[in-house]
Amino acid sequence: MDAAGRRAQMSRVRTPLTALVPALLVSLIAVTAAAQQGAPSTDWGAATRARQIEKSTLSPFCPGKTLYDCPSPAAAEWRADIQRWVREGASATEVRARLQARRPDFDLEGATGAGPIGALVAAFTFGALLLLGWRMRRAPRDEATASDDEATDDASDGELERALDRELARFDEA
Repeated sequence: MDAAGRRAQMSRVRTPLTALVPALLVSLIAVTAAAQQGAPSTDWGAATRARQIEKSTLSPFCPGKTLYDCPSPAAAEWRADIQRWVREGASATEVRARLQARRPDFDLEGATGAGPIGALVAAFTFGALLLLGWRMRRAPRDEATASDDEATDDASDGELERALDRELARFDEA
């Protein structure tokens, strides 16, 4: 079979595939849409607000952790309550007040720092700024030193040129 015959055969093979791909995509979209119609709707906004409350509330069950990070079954119950209250329309302040009423002896909103990663980022940033400031202060001095070096180089270049001319003249005389 020659090259033209192979191209014609490949063309016939590609044509059904190019028609099949869009048909498969349309089918996939239709099936996905049908499946989502039967699925229960989720209020993503409420879930996000609940998660924010969980992440910003210290857990009385796991020292040093938030309710979101605490693996305790009691913390899981509190997370479920938070999610339910948020779905019912309670504000973040109201949810925190309800939780605080459960444990008045514990500070649920204690200061949660950025932790070791935050300190590392701060130290790196400070170091970078310090290095940048040092470089900027040093830049005018470097330029002045460089211009002095260039002037010295120019003078020594002239001397070298004259010495070379003398040597060449002496060589020509000999």
